[in-house]
Amino acid sequence: MDWGIGSYEHQAPHLLPAVRQAVAEVAAQPGEFVVDVGCGAGSAALLIAAGGASVVGVDPAPRLLEVARSEAARRAVSAKFLVGDAANLPMADGTVDAVVSTFALIFVPDPATAVQEIVRVLKLDGRLVFSAWIRSGGMARQADLARQLLASSAKDPAAPVADAATPAAFAWSDPDAVAGLLSPLGFSLSSQFGKLAFTGESPRAAAEAEIANHPRWANVRQALEPTGRWEAAQAEIVRVFTEVNEDPAAFRVTSEYVIHAAVRTGQAGPVAK
Repeated sequence: MDWGIGSYEHQAPHLLPAVRQAVAEVAAQPGEFVVDVGCGAGSAALLIAAGGASVVGVDPAPRLLEVARSEAARRAVSAKFLVGDAANLPMADGTVDAVVSTFALIFVPDPATAVQEIVRVLKLDGRLVFSAWIRSGGMARQADLARQLLASSAKDPAAPVADAATPAAFAWSDPDAVAGLLSPLGFSLSSQFGKLAFTGESPRAAAEAEIANHPRWANVRQALEPTGRWEAAQAEIVRVFTEVNEDPAAFRVTSEYVIHAAVRTGQAGPVAK
């Protein structure tokens, strides 16, 4: 999925409390070099740059990188933004003090390859901080609905349908699973859990904002409009938002997440498959 479709920059501010928490965990110092993997519109990179560290944001969506560059200019902070992804970082070996990824690393198709690439660019005492969704509650319902709608448009209904806006099958939210992935690479791991509330005027207003802006629903729309089923799909999306709503007077859905902080304390060994 192209994360540049839709207007994700209008949805990204909802994530700022968790982004700020991850940035605080990175604790980047002036003079350090930090890479924001899957930077999107640049939320984490811009906060780190404002603190005086040298930052490069990497993302596969050129349009979002342009949004990030414009915002950096508006804030008068120095940050670079380059096309790339977690499996192919445009940095030299052993040059990076810290890697941060806010709700992005979790979407890579091959976790082992991604973390090996991160190890390649990190210094021997480098840090990796990233956030992951816990797939439960309203967020999981939305992801499940998106996959169901995509499946309904597939030429072969029996074929598996991937929703690229849903975290990969690896258990990124499980500290034990993440430790099993990172420990052979010389990392020690700590994890902290949090909750993030998404709010709106009403379930319908929240659903309409997601439909208008989020790449997930732009992807679904592209698939369903040619079949004539997009109008019915919108009604189904509103229904799900209504069912998961936690605030009878407006709209609120609470999503749980975890922030993993890993520090390289030893040499890399073989990666667990």
